[in-house]
Amino acid sequence: MSITESRLKQGALVLDVGGDGMAKFATQATNVVISPSTKQDGDPLEVLDGNKTTAASTTEWTLKAKAIQDFTDPAGLQAYSWEHDGETVPFTWTPTQGGPVFSGNVTIQPLDVGGDVNKRIDVDVEWPLTGKPDWSTATP
Repeated sequence: MSITESRLKQGALVLDVGGDGMAKFATQATNVVISPSTKQDGDPLEVLDGNKTTAASTTEWTLKAKAIQDFTDPAGLQAYSWEHDGETVPFTWTPTQGGPVFSGNVTIQPLDVGGDVNKRIDVDVEWPLTGKPDWSTATP
């Protein structure tokens, strides 16, 4: 079996902006990750006859990113995050041109603004997803 190496390049990160259409933020992002976190609900259980059940578990999903700050752009990612604070909106993320597409709903939270003087500054994004995102092998 040969090695498959995937890279993020020439992709897209798109957030719904309501009646105004879609906002594209791929030009700011330097790192994008959809991250699952699985948590155990309770403990495994053993019954008298020796049978065992596993603990129930739940998986929570997060859209994480690192982006170049753009607070001077009224249509930028940071302004978007402040304007849509608390809203749950549709998103799509295409890691690479011609690759899979991930989609779902993300809850927007305001991003930090500022940092070191006279240096390129980044902002960390960590927004919760509503349920498991869809993974489509077809490019839209």
